[in-house]
Amino acid sequence: MICSNVMLNEWTTEFSIISPGTLVRVVCDLWSDEPDNRIITLYETIHLETFPAWDDFFGKTTDVKCGQHALVLKTVGRPYRINPNVEIPLGGWGVDVYQILIDKDIRNILRCQIQESTNEH
Repeated sequence: MICSNVMLNEWTTEFSIISPGTLVRVVCDLWSDEPDNRIITLYETIHLETFPAWDDFFGKTTDVKCGQHALVLKTVGRPYRINPNVEIPLGGWGVDVYQILIDKDIRNILRCQIQESTNEH
């Protein structure tokens, strides 16, 4: 599991689209600005054909600290099992998958788990 508190309401929230080359930070709690020392595991691949299911994450892993910075490489896509008629542009829905560069590794992450980095963070 990528982040234990990703709830359905976060999945279905519309987010701003993040462009390739944007610096982001990994978040574990979207609704709090408090420091978070949790560690989450990111995978090389989130299987778009089966997400959300119990075996959707594949490949090498990287453990990262919440709040850690990463670079967005591209938008991978939207899981196929999520309503295909959603009118939110690709990259702007909570479960849309992004590819990031973090700790010299390329990993996949859900949109609801990243925020654009600001000077405060």
